[in-house]
Amino acid sequence: MEVLHADRCRTLGELIRAADAEELSLPAGLDVAQTSRSFALAARRLEGAGVAASAPAYGFWVPGRVEVAGKHTDYAGGRSLLCAVTRGFYAVSAERD
Repeated sequence: MEVLHADRCRTLGELIRAADAEELSLPAGLDVAQTSRSFALAARRLEGAGVAASAPAYGFWVPGRVEVAGKHTDYAGGRSLLCAVTRGFYAVSAERD
C-alpha cells in the first residue's frame, strides 16, 4: 500500500467529475465508491469556498497506521512495529495566486 497517493493534476471541476464517476487513480484495496465520495466532498468544499472549477487541483490519500508494538520508542532509538490500514485521510488542494 502506498504511503501517500496523489491523483494526477487536473482541474478542480475535472477532479469532481472523476470522483463522481469513480474514475480516480486509487491504490488497490480501497473501497472505490467510498473513497470517490470523500474526494468529491472535499473538492466541492473548495469549490464552495470560491475556488474556480478551472483551477489546477490534486487529490491526496494517506493511509492510517496502527502501532502494534513499540509505541513512543522509535524517536528514542528503539524499535516499533507499524502497519498501514485501508482507513485514511483525504485531502484536495488547489493552486492559488
